[in-house]
Amino acid sequence: KFAYVCIEMESLLPLSYRVKLFKRMGFDQPLDFEVGDDGPSGGIQELEPASIRSDPKYRPDRILRFTGEASASDPWPSQTISEEAEREEEDYQQGFAD
Repeated sequence: KFAYVCIEMESLLPLSYRVKLFKRMGFDQPLDFEVGDDGPSGGIQELEPASIRSDPKYRPDRILRFTGEASASDPWPSQTISEEAEREEEDYQQGFAD
């Protein structure tokens, strides 16, 4: 219901003001995931505190990220890279168990 009220209030603003507001928000800029890892554009970045990872309900991100430059002409990563990432994750988790 709150989102509905916000959208209704926004619709009362002049279009020229809304366009300036949206441009100021930077929706056309990519969101940074990490250094050298630009994410998609069109959003608002929300940083989470590092302490969230110690919460028992925390689940690691399921997105595998590959470092380095990327382009449309580069091949997709092979399955062996994914398997290697899984092994690294297991090693990382075992480091906390010790």
